[in-house]
Amino acid sequence: MTNNVGSPHFPEEHKILCTDGRQTCSWWQSNPQIITNRDVFSGISGFTGISGRAAHNIPSLLQTNFGWQEYLYDISSPRVLRDRVFNKTACYRIQGKGRGNRQYEIWIGKSDHFIRKIQTTYPDFYVEEIHENIAVDRPIAGDIFTLTPPKSSEEAARK
Repeated sequence: MTNNVGSPHFPEEHKILCTDGRQTCSWWQSNPQIITNRDVFSGISGFTGISGRAAHNIPSLLQTNFGWQEYLYDISSPRVLRDRVFNKTACYRIQGKGRGNRQYEIWIGKSDHFIRKIQTTYPDFYVEEIHENIAVDRPIAGDIFTLTPPKSSEEAARK
């Protein structure tokens, strides 16, 4: 996760949350040490506020106890917006309201129905959650779940 992108007030900061289903770890650039979380839920909840709730949007669609207070499938006043292309993928766009004056815009790939982008707009800021390089039905090497923090902020930006 990259926070404060383009902010004139705060430096860009990188954060990582990783789990293999047995162990959940996190790393923050501002406090560069690997933290082991009690469980996946604790890791996600620890990232919820700093991510503008983006950390639990997709996980809570897959397992309901990974979210709380609000779920994307439960937005109010949903409406379909004009289709757009995001990262070379034609997308449907759905807009709806959440609690606390939040407004959601969800971009869904027309060909595969994967969520490509979620923009959450608050009264005084917004958060963009971007999903790219989505791979399906491919083996995943176990070492990908071993958290190896970047040595520099340039490396973190490439993760």
